Amino acid sequence: MRPSMRFFVLLAVFCVEYPSSTAAPLSAPVVVGYEVAQRLKGASPSLPGEVLLSELNCRLCHLSSPVGGKRLDAVAQVASKGAPRLRNVGDRLRVSFLTEFLADPSSVRPGTTMPDVLHALSPQERSQAVRALVHYLRSLLTRQGPPRPLSPGDSTRGKQLFHTVGCVACHAPDDSYPTPGVADGVEAPGISIASVPLGDLHSKYQVSGLDRFLSDPLSVRPGGRMPRIVLNESERRDLVSYLLGASPVEEDRVEPIDSELAARGRELFRELRCSSCHGVPERGAAEQHNVGPRGPPFEQIRGRLRDGCLSNHPPAAAVRYGLSTQQREAIGIAFSRPERPSLSDDELLRRQFLAFNCYGCHGYAGEGGPEPGRSLYFGSRDEDLGDEGRFPPALDQVGRKLQRAALSAILRGRGGIRPYVLVRMPDFGGQASIVEKTLRSATQGEDRWPQEIMGRNRFGRLLVGERGTRCISCHDFVGHRSLGIRAFDLAAVTTRLRPEWFREYLMAPNDFRPGTRMPSFWPDGQSAFKDVLSGDSLRQIDAIWVYLLEAEQTRLPEGLERGDVFELIPRDRTIIQRTFMSGVGQHAIAVGFPERYHLSFDADLMRLATVWKGRFLDAENTWDNRFVPPSEPLGEEVIMFPAVHPFAALPRPGAPWPDPSEDRVKWRFDGYSLNNEGYPTFLYRWKSVKVRETFMPLPSGRGLRRALQLEGAEENLSHLAARGDTIEPVVGSGFEVGRRFRVSFGSIRRAKPLIRHVAGNEELIVPIRWRDGKADISVDLEW
Repeated sequence: MRPSMRFFVLLAVFCVEYPSSTAAPLSAPVVVGYEVAQRLKGASPSLPGEVLLSELNCRLCHLSSPVGGKRLDAVAQVASKGAPRLRNVGDRLRVSFLTEFLADPSSVRPGTTMPDVLHALSPQERSQAVRALVHYLRSLLTRQGPPRPLSPGDSTRGKQLFHTVGCVACHAPDDSYPTPGVADGVEAPGISIASVPLGDLHSKYQVSGLDRFLSDPLSVRPGGRMPRIVLNESERRDLVSYLLGASPVEEDRVEPIDSELAARGRELFRELRCSSCHGVPERGAAEQHNVGPRGPPFEQIRGRLRDGCLSNHPPAAAVRYGLSTQQREAIGIAFSRPERPSLSDDELLRRQFLAFNCYGCHGYAGEGGPEPGRSLYFGSRDEDLGDEGRFPPALDQVGRKLQRAALSAILRGRGGIRPYVLVRMPDFGGQASIVEKTLRSATQGEDRWPQEIMGRNRFGRLLVGERGTRCISCHDFVGHRSLGIRAFDLAAVTTRLRPEWFREYLMAPNDFRPGTRMPSFWPDGQSAFKDVLSGDSLRQIDAIWVYLLEAEQTRLPEGLERGDVFELIPRDRTIIQRTFMSGVGQHAIAVGFPERYHLSFDADLMRLATVWKGRFLDAENTWDNRFVPPSEPLGEEVIMFPAVHPFAALPRPGAPWPDPSEDRVKWRFDGYSLNNEGYPTFLYRWKSVKVRETFMPLPSGRGLRRALQLEGAEENLSHLAARGDTIEPVVGSGFEVGRRFRVSFGSIRRAKPLIRHVAGNEELIVPIRWRDGKADISVDLEW
């Protein structure tokens, strides 16, 4: 080990006091949660300091000892922010920036929460240490080859994105961007809460590095304080162009990686306790924290707050944060808080809101939401909606309001139903499950309504339409535009909201969202519609719920229907309609293709029931009367298939096909799925055999194709492909059935279709030949 290196290690390990006069003055770290905590009404005096202890990662070095640790339970229960993962950091950041930042973090990025870990070194020793650390970090590169060149984006569009999608909830707006809604010469409201500093991104990132970071910041910063804003590739390029500016920076000219320097840097990384925050970043190694020397536990430093990391002149073994006097006092108050039990769910939730800056966009318990200077940047695509169209909703009772799957999706940046709100809900990655759990525990409350739904679809339709509450005056309905302002689509209600919350909200919307435009048609629980369901408010609201539950398969509300026309026309996508069809029964699933060839599938017998061409289906009977009378195909050349199960194990070649009543218990329908083209795959099983049956138009456009995939291997299993008065083979073209349609086969593993005569009919049978427990059949139907 070189002399300068040995000297530095001695300083770090034995805590030798070293004058820090060589280090430049630091600016205080900016922690938005700390700033907001000071403004919360009724907050504990220790809250700002507890937020600092969490967000500065103090707990990762200074663990509480087993005895007396309850004093800092408020810190221990909130996850530390953590630091960026350093794998591939040399590919993400410019080497010149990395060198300057490690040498003096606060000067390069004022307000950073990265402390000065080299403050005790002389300029020469600092330079040597930085050089070794940079070589080590560059050696961690796992990406192969140079980054692919990226086409430039539009910086003007990028600037607009930055100021509209939510970036300014945490970061400062650009002075050159006109403040929305503020006329020239009028002073805009100021911004009082500190902004997360961006620093000089121009000198920090290469274009490809910033593009990769914005595409998935959580892979670099899993703590979720920088969440992923949902952007498409074009938007991301535009934002990169704005953040990096128009003038390109020359690529770094860097020396080759020196293996000896990299090894020294690796030792330094451990001795400086960098791994306590950053983990162990070597290729293939688990990123474990708290590796290497640690600082003294909290209990030992309670009375020495000005001697360690909090001091302006800390010892060599400590890091230098450059805290402001106010920040040091806040941490002192947190340390002096008397012993008490663990945090309540509500207290823990508020601390998580501070850590992730949820208060920057959302209100909770009458506090938070965007401050006046930032709220101007929260825009809407529909100004008629007012503030409800600009601001994200408050988080009160969100655990009671949202179904678990919906809440989970929202916290991952999915499932938004307010396209008119320009600010986008970000993705919090792995932290989403932590926040979701606390949200549900703190805000779910007790259910005061029974779970049983007592509604009827037709009454729900009446209430939603023009003669009822006129929900469609403001809300879209399954993609159909509302009659007025465009609030969210009602089709999302039953997959998003909990029914008991929905009931209470419709009774008194203003209790949940003061100032909302949503009126109450059941004030004090009394219905305005006395002639519907005997005026029973609960049954009426349940009827609306049932109607919305069937929104995709039901008749449009009064006021949205055009001329009482109910014909379903698959113009540009496949239509799947569950219905009651003549000759099929109550378990019919009709499938209409834009190619004008259609089918019905019987989910009771798991069979292809009918095929036809031309017009598809009239849904009036299904939507209005719920199965009575049965629907009929609107098209022509309707072909019926036998009302039996499609597969059977025949004990002998001439055995009759089993009657469905004899074989029913062996069958089970498992639903259906749609592929990217919208083609359905029906899933069912016979005993241990699983079947996937996919329907699609023929490439020729003159019929349909059935693709059956089987898995299981039952002996003597056969498929009934067709039944008719006559079945005649056609050379090179399959089989002609009753002179009405033609059946041909594509993929059949080692199977040969057979024509057999049974009970006065002819049947086309395909024996199943298994290979490794699987079998495939492709059947084309032309007519």
